[in-house]
Amino acid sequence: MNMTLLYLSIPIILTFHELEEWNILRWYKRHYIDPPPSDNLAVRTWILFCSLVGFLWTLISVWIPNNYLTAILMSLLILVTIQNAIQHIYWQIHFQAYSPGVIFSTIGLILGVFVIFKATKAGYLPIWLDLFLLIALIPTTIETIRAKNTMTKSVLKVHHFGIRLAYLLWIK
Repeated sequence: MNMTLLYLSIPIILTFHELEEWNILRWYKRHYIDPPPSDNLAVRTWILFCSLVGFLWTLISVWIPNNYLTAILMSLLILVTIQNAIQHIYWQIHFQAYSPGVIFSTIGLILGVFVIFKATKAGYLPIWLDLFLLIALIPTTIETIRAKNTMTKSVLKVHHFGIRLAYLLWIK
């Protein structure tokens, strides 16, 4: 299977995931006791920014003529998408309500694990790095579970960044 096509599928699924979150602010307000100080413009600016960064990261990664470095860079992007999928799956279970983003993040999780498996099987990623990536998921997963119905620090930072970005791009 062509690794470049597999890598290019990651930002496509990421974009579908982000678009699934188009109206996530309403969900935050319904399920969190401390919803972010965001508005739809900030959330949607973040969604577009995140999708663009996913594509740029991937294009730069596959442009690099070193399969090992490409695999490492793509595994970092996949790590972020897997972490977000874990959060969405947890929220789905915890709140017992549809968590906007859960469908495509779950597809992204499966795809991401498959891509990492294929890159490892091809010899581009060492097993120790795969294990490190798994271990790296633990702190933010614990943070998400402990947060219950409050915003985690990392998700709150994303919202604050989205607010600043929206202000810089659209409001000035």
